[in-house]
Amino acid sequence: MTIEIDEVVQMDPDAVLPFAIEYSDWLTEEADSFDAGLTPSITVDPTGSLEVLSDPAPLYSGTQVVWWMQSGTAGTTYDVTVRITTAGGRVDDRTVGVAVVER
Repeated sequence: MTIEIDEVVQMDPDAVLPFAIEYSDWLTEEADSFDAGLTPSITVDPTGSLEVLSDPAPLYSGTQVVWWMQSGTAGTTYDVTVRITTAGGRVDDRTVGVAVVER
């Protein structure tokens, strides 16, 4: 699911789901594309039970960053921060909320 910055999405603690953030609004020039040699960095706060999967690993797909998550503690909202680097050396952090709820 593609999520917007500052959006909070819900996820069941037993789910394994893909997430994506769109960067077309930020990648303004053709030369300013994702650095294919780097993997997007994804961190979760608070640390603990919400897991960013390493298989499949987070990746750049067109103008999106895509990653998979699982687990989490019901009743907890996590801040998930995605850090990207462009071929031109620009760095951007975007944070979204993931609320883990029993569904």
